[in-house]
Amino acid sequence: GQIDLSKFSLQNTGNVELVTGSDNSIFLPARAAASASTITLNTKIPPHPLNRPIQRSELPVNIDFRFTGGSFGLINPSLIIENRILPRAKERYPYIASSFNINYLQSKGDYPFILYYGNQGDSASVERRNNSDVHIFNVEENLFVDFNPQSQMKVKLYYYQSERGLPGAV
Repeated sequence: GQIDLSKFSLQNTGNVELVTGSDNSIFLPARAAASASTITLNTKIPPHPLNRPIQRSELPVNIDFRFTGGSFGLINPSLIIENRILPRAKERYPYIASSFNINYLQSKGDYPFILYYGNQGDSASVERRNNSDVHIFNVEENLFVDFNPQSQMKVKLYYYQSERGLPGAV
């Protein structure tokens, strides 16, 4: 089967791992253990205060807005909001953090190309690609809870909607 990795936003992805053969993870689903290769996508986790020094001026909420534009009507706004609920000075647990990501991508995809008639190459015309538009919208919410150093919980809610044109034959 084919996997469309464009369904996942790279701005909130920690790493992409392709494993062929056996994996070192002991908590592996039977389907993944039986397959020849698997792809694992890990979400970025906001850093725990115990893993790095906390600055007094550090805000518990980080907002990252990006806007990308390009040729053929490409626009791609995205917003990431990370909320770290920092523990009180004497208490280090529980630690709760959340991450909200919203992403939209739109492209007309009407690029020009050269169409050659016959196999001699003496006749050609410049055409424009039709019906290759793309509209993608996804929303992702992640919740990370550290109860103590040995116990943690991760919850992910994900919504993806895509509408893609199917270009006709040339």
